[in-house]
Amino acid sequence: MTPGARISAMIEILETVLAGVPTEKALTNWARARRFAGSKDRAAIRDYVYQAVRCRRSSGAWPSPGSARAWALGSLRQQGADIGALFNGLGHAPAILDLAESDISSPTPPDLYDVPDWVLERMIEDHGMEKAHEIARILRDRAPVCLRVNLRKATIQHGARSPRSRRHSNRAEPNLRHSAQCAQ
Repeated sequence: MTPGARISAMIEILETVLAGVPTEKALTNWARARRFAGSKDRAAIRDYVYQAVRCRRSSGAWPSPGSARAWALGSLRQQGADIGALFNGLGHAPAILDLAESDISSPTPPDLYDVPDWVLERMIEDHGMEKAHEIARILRDRAPVCLRVNLRKATIQHGARSPRSRRHSNRAEPNLRHSAQCAQ
């Protein structure tokens, strides 16, 4: 699949999510109906969709987006994607942006944290302003991968060099006595 086709798939899945279907079920149903998509394509689309769901509010889709296309567009802008190259209308790529979609508005400060107002207020009460904003920023990204190593069979350094740890990071750091933390 081309990058534009992946974005079209993302928009299609987000439309299903907007209709009330849980995200995981929407992804599973999409993948089952389109067996032509390879594992790398499905993984990339899954990453796009979950990043859009995690950052729904700052993508301009909170509390309700105008459309799945607008939601996807806001999410991709936040990720720094080349919007013109992805929304070019070629092949299976989404149609070219119209004038209204080209207008970029900045999210408000509370929207940048992607948590409901009541959650942000509670975090500020419990942890203070700086720590609450730090926690909210951390929640916007994927969690790091932690690999446990059976020390009877391998060393932590051997586990850090495993294909799984290399796929997630170019560096793996020993964490505790029996695991390796792979940063994203």
